[in-house]
Amino acid sequence: MAEAIRDWGVSGGYFATPEDAAIFHDELAHMLLTQKVAFNSPVWFNVGCDRLEPDATARTGIGTPRPAA
Repeated sequence: MAEAIRDWGVSGGYFATPEDAAIFHDELAHMLLTQKVAFNSPVWFNVGCDRLEPDATARTGIGTPRPAA
């Protein structure tokens, strides 16, 4: 999750330096791992699933049927 959001920020020019992006990632990861913050489940499905399951529907959007095998 933290990687995906950091990567979006980098590609969108949000961070002034690569170090800013690294700090953002590390702080967000820390907050998530220590359960100081939490995203609701749709965020996890829409952002993180393609990294765990490359063929997950999160890549194309919620409600998109998977192709038949």
